Amino acid sequence: MKDNHNNFVRWFEEPLSNLYKNPHAGFAIVILSLPILERYLREKSGVCEKPNLDARFHQEFLNMSPPLTICQRRGNFGRYIAMGFYTKPL
Repeated sequence: MKDNHNNFVRWFEEPLSNLYKNPHAGFAIVILSLPILERYLREKSGVCEKPNLDARFHQEFLNMSPPLTICQRRGNFGRYIAMGFYTKPL
């Protein structure tokens, strides 16, 4: 487990921490962070390696971002989710 943590630090934490100092790096930070967020939410929700995301995944995502819950209630949730997070209607 220690190797996994060390790899995470070398591959993500250190490079991202350098980008945080650059005021023009916001888009790059988001693009690099989305796969990490997806992996985290897959594990936390129990979806893991299943090819399709289900309601458990979407609920964990909404729990992290209350403003998206408002978008979901208004029916425009899909417009705010990209990069594979929105795979089917809720």
